Order: sequence, then structure tokens, then C-alpha cells
Amino acid sequence: FSLAHPAFLAAKTAFLILSIARLFDMATGINNLLIVNSKYYRYDLVFTSMLIGLTILCNQLLIPRFGMTGAAFATGGSIVAYNIAKYSFVWAKLKLQPFNVETVKIVFTITAIFFVSNILPQSGSIIFDMFYKTLAVGLLFLFSLFYVKINPEIFQLVLSAYKKGRKFLPFWKNNIE
Repeated sequence: FSLAHPAFLAAKTAFLILSIARLFDMATGINNLLIVNSKYYRYDLVFTSMLIGLTILCNQLLIPRFGMTGAAFATGGSIVAYNIAKYSFVWAKLKLQPFNVETVKIVFTITAIFFVSNILPQSGSIIFDMFYKTLAVGLLFLFSLFYVKINPEIFQLVLSAYKKGRKFLPFWKNNIE
């Protein structure tokens, strides 16, 4: 937002609220596919109607009082409520749920990396800051992948890519010399 026109700074809070809601939607997004492709497919209409009604109601209540931030809370809150309802339905009817202890480790790791990235000093150059902070966050994620072992499948994928890369580098070096 610091690169954009100052008029866009007013949208910073709304953007953050909607981003969190979409992140929650992505985390629980498979529930919609499970419902639509099961014998309970008709309930998708119920959940979609709930989302529409809740969004309209929340918009009418929050926009006059809070403006753009109220609209973001209305939309974001409706998306979160919609996904919680679908998650609960899938858990109750299909006995499935996507979260486990690994999910908690991932959330804590991402939160810790977020806070670390926010305390990194700024150099004064936006471009340089983008590069070095991206590198720092990437390295922290790799560190967490190997030492915290967030996800064994991703760990094996990165390890396999590393081994293939090591095999490729000596071949590349020999052809250059």
C-alpha cells in the first residue's frame, strides 16, 4: 500500500479483513466439493442462501455505521460463518474434517514467521526491503520445513528436488569448464 496512491491507504483495513476471510475460505474450501458430490448436494443451496442472506443483513447493519470497513467485516464475517456451517455439516454428516495437529503446527509457524517478518528493520528502499524480506521469510519457511517438520509430504518433495538439483549442478559445472 505504500507504493500505491495515498487514497488507497483507506482500504488497508478492509483488504486485511477480506484477505483473512479468503484464507479461511481456502482452508475449508474442500467442504463445498464434498457436499456437492455427495448425496447431500441439495444442501449447497441452503448454505448459499444462508451466505446471501447473511451478507445482505450484515451489509445493511455495518455499512452505515463503519463504511468500507463495515462492508469488509460484513462480507468477511459472512464468508467465515458460511464456511463454519459447511465444515460442521461435513463433519456431522460425512464424518470428515481436514484439520489435525499438523494444521495447528502450520498456523503457529506461519504466525511466528509473520511476526518475525514485521520486526525486520527497513532499509529505506522499498525494492531492497521487498527482496531481503522475501528472502528472509523464504528461508524461515525452509527452516521450519526441515526442523519443525510441518508437513512430511512437502519435506520429502523439497528433499527430492534438492537431491535432483545436486545431481544437475555437477553436470552443469563440467560443461561450463
